Amino acid sequence: MSFSPIPINEGVKYTHVYTERGKTDSLCVSFRIPLDERNLASITLVSKILLRGTKSFPNTLSICRECEDNYGASIDIAFQKRGKELALVFMLSYMRNRFAFEGEDIAERAVKLLSEFIFEPYLKDGAFDPDYTEREKVALCAQIASLKSNKPAYAAYRAAQLMCAGEPAAVSIYNCADLVRSLTPAELTAFFEKTVKSAPVDIVYAGNADKDRILELIKRHLPFEPRAGIRRSAVRRRVPKKVRAFTEEAEASQSTLVMGFRLGGDIERRHYNDFLLFGAILSLSPVSKLFMNVREKLSLCYYCSGIPDRHNKVIYISAGIDAENSEKVQKEILKQIDDIARRRISETEYNNALSYCVSALRSQSDDVSSLCSYYLSHVWRGVYRTLDEECEKLKKTSVDGAVEIAANAVLDTVYLLKGSIDANNRKAL
Repeated sequence: MSFSPIPINEGVKYTHVYTERGKTDSLCVSFRIPLDERNLASITLVSKILLRGTKSFPNTLSICRECEDNYGASIDIAFQKRGKELALVFMLSYMRNRFAFEGEDIAERAVKLLSEFIFEPYLKDGAFDPDYTEREKVALCAQIASLKSNKPAYAAYRAAQLMCAGEPAAVSIYNCADLVRSLTPAELTAFFEKTVKSAPVDIVYAGNADKDRILELIKRHLPFEPRAGIRRSAVRRRVPKKVRAFTEEAEASQSTLVMGFRLGGDIERRHYNDFLLFGAILSLSPVSKLFMNVREKLSLCYYCSGIPDRHNKVIYISAGIDAENSEKVQKEILKQIDDIARRRISETEYNNALSYCVSALRSQSDDVSSLCSYYLSHVWRGVYRTLDEECEKLKKTSVDGAVEIAANAVLDTVYLLKGSIDANNRKAL
């Protein structure tokens, strides 16, 4: 049976997912805001500062004690980039009431704690604690500075920057170190309060409680005011007229090659399953073309995998290589995509890729928190099919869609992070 969100207020929607699986329930509350560097820097810091404390529980120790006293309830706060949007997500998990030893209302106590993180975070003189803020800024700046030590991650970041300059895909926290340092507790508090007051809210519950009971808890402890929605607009994408190639050097013995491809079609909705199948045939499944051919048969790389970004309709192919093999690897990667476009896909490749996709989708029901996150992502997409319905639809996905996606894939950018150290740790001449 399909599901659809229930409007609680203007700009506030609730989705109820009933499941008997497990012993815990999960509740997600998300706020969506436009993506830009300032919002990204702010939301990254806020997601970390909020976990430091609330009005009633002003430090992590008191929060941990409250969660442990309430049968091991847990709260996590994170953010996600989604095309031209950012989402700040509060994730609550708690034991079902029927497992309480003395009939305690675990659910209400847990939702009340969640409410404090949203409506009553820990403040000093009306703003986030300066000490908490500074500590999180230092930690985030250290994380940004450490990117260069992770060569595959740095290469993927640089490829996206060069390929998608001026597009949402190029907005990255790794560009924002100076902005992070400049943000004040007052500015971050104002940003968060505005988000809670005006950003569209999506609430998703997964568990076996009655729908009316959860709605009652939401209306009592999460009383969101009406707000307007986000105006959706198309993502502007550069149309590649020719392939652009970039080479940078790094002090490493291994080189990293990243090839960025533009994809066509409505990947978010109409061609979503086709995109999943294409990714599995090409690179994501254990018997994918890139793994079996480029890495195993030809031994041209240490690893070769795809980094799909369906929101921006791109896929990056990343490979750890010896620099002298760069042209050979590029040629073979292009051949694998061309083989898919020409329908050179064996029945075994198709069946294994489809099984991989279905298993990955099924795994979303392994725990209630994952199930809750799955449905939240589908609410954002505006696709209201249950997990079982989505699995059945995925099982019927033919190879035709993957072939079409491969045929429309256009190589845009080739980026090589070239190692400048030989195998004996000497500078290469």
